[in-house]
Amino acid sequence: MPHLVECRVLETDATQGSELIAHRVHYGWFAPRIDYVFRAQWRDRSRIAFENVSGDLAQNDGAWALETAADGASTIVTYTVRTRPKFYVPQWLYRRAVRAELPAMLRALRQRAEATSRDSPRVKSPSRPRTESTARP
Repeated sequence: MPHLVECRVLETDATQGSELIAHRVHYGWFAPRIDYVFRAQWRDRSRIAFENVSGDLAQNDGAWALETAADGASTIVTYTVRTRPKFYVPQWLYRRAVRAELPAMLRALRQRAEATSRDSPRVKSPSRPRTESTARP
């Protein structure tokens, strides 16, 4: 994830399939550092839901959904999120940042997935990630 400077698993509950995770994100000199804690819940091997627990975000809820593509060799990732900081950010700036960050995050995920499975002969990469952004503060 771009701008992520720290990620720590604070707690794991194997019986519930969940983890409490702390993130620290730093966007540079022009924006405050953001610290937040969220709970990730594995619903099965194809969905991870997350919800805000504490920190600098008033809201940070969403999910990652993984679906095998029709070719059987790639995965379609759908990421949904509703996020809102506790501090003031002009709406136009917030929307602009989200529209830039989401595609960058998905590209980073794709690069990581391709790098970790490079040795697998089944992995086939589509031409480019498809992203849609409907940023709403």
